[in-house]
Amino acid sequence: MKAYIPELWDREWEKLFSEQSPFEKLVEEPMNNRKGILRIDASNLFDSQLIFAEVIIVRCEYMAMTDRYVYDCYSKHFRPVEPGYKTPEYIAIIHEDKDDPTIEFLEVKE
Repeated sequence: MKAYIPELWDREWEKLFSEQSPFEKLVEEPMNNRKGILRIDASNLFDSQLIFAEVIIVRCEYMAMTDRYVYDCYSKHFRPVEPGYKTPEYIAIIHEDKDDPTIEFLEVKE
């Protein structure tokens, strides 16, 4: 059985909880008005993991007629949307470099 030494316990506890979690880093900047819609083909779903790392998905719907998934999501890459306005749709473009793939979100103009 380990002995309880308050100074050591406090140091370990502080070290354990002093680091910021990845989720806290993601929501550090307010995103509550940066919403968008993404449509991803079902055939490209497994290649879209990089996209999912950049958004917070709040709703997903499968469209059987077009074989696509429609995601309502929030991201720091989307432009702010005022309450009452239509949610913009985005296209995600993955630039596959050898070492560091990047992603770009382009707004679809109607």
